Amino acid sequence: MKFATAVVIVFVLAMIYCVYNYFAMQKITLSNYVVSDKRIKKKIRIVHLSDLHLKEFGEFNGELAQKISEQNPDVVVVTGDMCRRGNKDYTPITQLLEEVVKTAPVYYALGNHELDYLKDYNDEILREIKRTGTVILDNEIACLEVKGSKLKFLGLSWYEELSEYGINSPEIQEEIKLLNKFCQGDDYKILLCHYPEYANSRYKGKCKEFLNYKFDLMLSGHAHGGLVRLPFIGGVIAPSQGLFPKYDKGIYDFDGFKLVVSTGLGDTGYFFRVNNPPEIVTVDLVPNEQ
Repeated sequence: MKFATAVVIVFVLAMIYCVYNYFAMQKITLSNYVVSDKRIKKKIRIVHLSDLHLKEFGEFNGELAQKISEQNPDVVVVTGDMCRRGNKDYTPITQLLEEVVKTAPVYYALGNHELDYLKDYNDEILREIKRTGTVILDNEIACLEVKGSKLKFLGLSWYEELSEYGINSPEIQEEIKLLNKFCQGDDYKILLCHYPEYANSRYKGKCKEFLNYKFDLMLSGHAHGGLVRLPFIGGVIAPSQGLFPKYDKGIYDFDGFKLVVSTGLGDTGYFFRVNNPPEIVTVDLVPNEQ
């Protein structure tokens, strides 16, 4: 009898937590990081969005657009996976971007779900995103001057495993050529790459050429915050990184650049977020006063 009572209590508590978690995961949170550099003349605010996966916050994603506007961004960047694999719809994305471009310039790098969309369907999604006034960086570079500071963005669409292709493969050589072009000049360089593990795989001695490239900031998503976040531990599992991912949320220091990882806004539909609310990231670039 006592065992049965305990089971019922545990079940009820679990149901209560599930209901609580469901509603808690609908509330957008804000995370802010500050990065200083001598090339920055005045504070520049970047809003970083990732991994919407067609989720909608309010009618026409109006709640999300309003939240972005309230951050007073100077530029907005998207690091991919705003669509969802196997779903041809892109309306929640374009509805959001149509509003966001009224607030600030928007640069959009592709994630694995966008790349899968292009394989499964066609490039209609890219045409419609461009129609909103958003700049798509599909292995492309864009320069922007903000408040007297020169910024350079590279949207890196693919991420090829070195172990799979090898340093002398055409894929990796094309990547090196693109990075070489990106890292020229004295602009403040921001790499938009959906996959946070890219920084680690290239940096940890596997690709000496990568060590020669001097960019300043890398913005990523993909990890979904580790899906389930445990107190004092962090994320449990992330795409590509597996169990207890190293790069799932926050800011990370490498020698020469910083990596900021967003937990994203939505989910893939296969897994639900637990203790891991949707997130808008702001990165404030400020003058280095030293």
